[in-house]
Amino acid sequence: MIDDKFALVILNPFARDGAAGKNWEYMATMLHKYDIPFLKIETFPDRRKTMDTIAQEVESGHYNIVIAIGGDGSLSDVINGMMLSGLEKKPMLGIIPAGTANDIGKSFGIRTPNFSKRELKRCVKTIAKGKPYSLDLMLVNDDIYAADSFGIGFDPEVLYDRNKTRKEREFFTNGIGSYFPSLV
Repeated sequence: MIDDKFALVILNPFARDGAAGKNWEYMATMLHKYDIPFLKIETFPDRRKTMDTIAQEVESGHYNIVIAIGGDGSLSDVINGMMLSGLEKKPMLGIIPAGTANDIGKSFGIRTPNFSKRELKRCVKTIAKGKPYSLDLMLVNDDIYAADSFGIGFDPEVLYDRNKTRKEREFFTNGIGSYFPSLV
């Protein structure tokens, strides 16, 4: 549960093929409904700029929670931005999964398979009233933090190919099916 809450919301409006941006007004309404005042910042195409902006905002000390709305990549940028901040005690992290795989959200039982208003409301309610959990991070090459999982070899090769080719395909462009053509 969040006390004296003021949230920094990081929105990737292009997540879930633009559904995150299209549903932002509803999510903002839900944040207001649960008395979570917030400042919203959208991600930048330059991931480093996103991380630096988050770090600067977190360092201001104004936020007790950072809410990430996006996929696993956006969540990675949010986590790394938070860790770049000079604060010893970091704000809590809230997650509204809006990507293709949403591995970290699934690890915590936060699922949005349809990205429906009911699912989004449940995410915001969990942020407002839920119990905090710890999230272990792994520092890789003294440079970047990883949460939940990482892969070498086959896993990142499939992900790389999927990201490179999915917009060119007529079928298997969304969801878990978007990985199938990259497996062969």
